[in-house]
Amino acid sequence: MNTTPSHPTFGILGARPRFNTLLVGDTTYLPAPERYESIFRDIFARQYYTNQGPLTSQLEQRLSVLHGMRHVVCVTNATIGLIMAAEAMELRDQVVVPALASTSVLQSLAWAGLEPIFCNIDSSTHQMNIGHVTDILNQNRGAISGILAVNQWGSICDAPALRSLASRFGIHLYFDSVHAFANVVNGASIGSLGDVEVFSLHSSQIMGGAEGGFLCTNDDALAARLRNIRSSYGAGTFTAVAKTSNGRMSEAQAALGLLHLDDFPQLQSRNLALLQRYESGLEKVSGLRLLKPSDTCNSNYAYVVCQVDESVFGMSRDRLIAVLKAENINARHHPCLEASLAYIAPEEDQLQHSVDVIRNYFQLPLGVDVSVHDVDQVCAVLAEARTYATMLKKIEV
Repeated sequence: MNTTPSHPTFGILGARPRFNTLLVGDTTYLPAPERYESIFRDIFARQYYTNQGPLTSQLEQRLSVLHGMRHVVCVTNATIGLIMAAEAMELRDQVVVPALASTSVLQSLAWAGLEPIFCNIDSSTHQMNIGHVTDILNQNRGAISGILAVNQWGSICDAPALRSLASRFGIHLYFDSVHAFANVVNGASIGSLGDVEVFSLHSSQIMGGAEGGFLCTNDDALAARLRNIRSSYGAGTFTAVAKTSNGRMSEAQAALGLLHLDDFPQLQSRNLALLQRYESGLEKVSGLRLLKPSDTCNSNYAYVVCQVDESVFGMSRDRLIAVLKAENINARHHPCLEASLAYIAPEEDQLQHSVDVIRNYFQLPLGVDVSVHDVDQVCAVLAEARTYATMLKKIEV
């Protein structure tokens, strides 16, 4: 049955928006207030608010079991975690990072006095292009001390290939797994893909901890260095380090993290159901491709990301986002995840492929505030936008 309207009724043309209020649909989730109040009263009763308190230790233990890791080090946020990781491994000079790199990734390198060397991303996965990483390492022997890989959009990059390269060139490999909390690859939880792996507990992530984060490693010496760097006066087994920070997680952050951890399975299941609804709703919309987690990866399903082929869809990514926002649908791209574009010079032709890919993706609403009916409505708008693309791309906004 054809459900396409006989005439266009788009908000960008002055019609009533499809949604009465903005469909934000990020992954922000807060447990019931009474649960948080109860655990917070315990914090005040103990009068122990930070400095590796009992809730932080409990969270580290539970995350260690979840990821099957010997060491989990909780920190106040993931950016501090990335800085600590670079310092703990004593990285120097240059580090290879993907062209789709976040502000946190680039700032962590800047704080550690390191220079990013950008590699291409794969257009079908947005993960690091292994062939380009290999070329960069061959061309810069001796100048590169590490690879900082990013597990993007709840999927996993080719970790075995990266480990092989790191071993071959005698350099460190570590991971920004901000998007990949609790992912399972080939039956095993991630956390041990590299020397150390950094996760986020930002409120926008499926696993929240009020801006917290944590690091995973199976290296005892590296874990000791991380714990001594995390505290301004050292912690645990003393290990001499050149720099320290105040990266300690508060008990308030740990409390919220523990509650999120209890609720994670149901949040993951809900995300998967919504993602599958998007898949069925968009499979016949030509010019749009939904990025899917790797077949080997059991994802947290926290992201619905589309790639627009303007030549097929009929309008640009930015015009499509404008059409969706006029319907109160908060489709978006993330400048903070595209920070590398400011560093990539126009003459770097070898990275132009990645630049084009980055400029044509967008994220659709997902999360606890999004219903199956909402997803169906979003898919209907996208299908109608494809039908009327020639007209819509000419509208001034």
